[in-house]
Amino acid sequence: QRYALMTMYFSFGGKESRGIDWIAGDECDSKIIKCNDFNSIRVLELDGNVVTAGTIPPEIGLLTSLENLIIKNNEKLVGSIPIEVENLVESRQIGIYNNSIEGTIPNEICGLSKLIYLNLANNKMTGRVPNEFGLLSNLQKLILDENHLTGHITPIKYRTMNLRLLSLSGNSFAGTLPSAMRFLKSLEYLYLDHNDFSGVVPLEVGMLTNLNSLALGNNRFQSSLPKELNSLKRLEFLSLNDNDLTGQIQETLVMNLTKLTHLYLHGNQFTGSIPSAMSTLSELKVLSLNSNNFSGSIKEIWNYKLEQLSLSDNSFTGTLPGRLCNLTQLEELFLSSNQLNGTVDDCIGGLTKLRQLHLYGNEFSGTVPSSLDRLNNLVSLGLENNRFTGGISAGICSLRFGSLVDLWSDCGGPNPNIVCSNDCCSQCCPDSNCL
Repeated sequence: QRYALMTMYFSFGGKESRGIDWIAGDECDSKIIKCNDFNSIRVLELDGNVVTAGTIPPEIGLLTSLENLIIKNNEKLVGSIPIEVENLVESRQIGIYNNSIEGTIPNEICGLSKLIYLNLANNKMTGRVPNEFGLLSNLQKLILDENHLTGHITPIKYRTMNLRLLSLSGNSFAGTLPSAMRFLKSLEYLYLDHNDFSGVVPLEVGMLTNLNSLALGNNRFQSSLPKELNSLKRLEFLSLNDNDLTGQIQETLVMNLTKLTHLYLHGNQFTGSIPSAMSTLSELKVLSLNSNNFSGSIKEIWNYKLEQLSLSDNSFTGTLPGRLCNLTQLEELFLSSNQLNGTVDDCIGGLTKLRQLHLYGNEFSGTVPSSLDRLNNLVSLGLENNRFTGGISAGICSLRFGSLVDLWSDCGGPNPNIVCSNDCCSQCCPDSNCL
């Protein structure tokens, strides 16, 4: 093992490397190495730009007692993972992530039957995922996100796997999701977002009843959502945003998802009204429905823990419900580009945690509520393209000397609806910068 360590020292930059302290003395006294009772290396952790240049040498395979191998946050570590990792037969954890590793995932990793944790995320790896991953029956966490991996994930033998976490986000995987994923009964976290998956969201996803988080956003999924998703009663995080999903959100789909804290459905083609069951999601903190074809009123939104509510770019109509002012945890409220009308109640000034308030592109009328001057955390206020009249109060303008960076209103043109001084409003519409 001494020979392997010396080889790694020179491969990782030699004297230029930082924190490699096993050269002068006993390697078992190193701060980044842990040994077992027989003085064989059990743990090796190289974290935080310890590697100033170079590659992982094949001699790493000589560390046959290694149980935990962590090489992370070394942006100058390049090359590929050597096939000699097949000799690390005692390995429980391998984390080679946040580096600049290239090449493919070696099939030889799939022979490490004791592996519980494998993390190769945030590298520059290419090629396909080995089908033999199904042989790793003890593997609980497989993290491959933010690489350049391609191909289909259908051939993997899911029946023999006991994964709790599967993260493939930020790659170029394509094709449909395999129905065989239903065998991943222990799965708690499934992240497949930011890929090129297509087809329908398979009903078998509803059989993964231990799921806590499901991320399928930024793909090319089509059709409506399967009703079987309502079986995911433990789900807290659900992202289906930026796909080509259609149809209405059914009451029966929402009513069982009572533990949801984050729901992202934006950037699709959903239609119909907001289901009344949405109001029963008492743990909801983020609701993102913008950029769809929703219609009707927004009266069903009264989830008191909401911190972000995004309903922009739809066809919602009617007035703002008074109970909106009860959402005192709101930090971001996006209602722009709808067909909402009526006045904006002064009670909106009670939402003192608001950082962004976008009301533009509607048919709101009356005066701009002076109570907005209570929103001391406000960074962005969009009021333009409405029917507001009167002036922006001095109190609201005073926010421009604090946190408020952007204040847009209909104060431009030859006959402005709003009176607002140049040192108050950052943008007066109509103008070429306005919608």
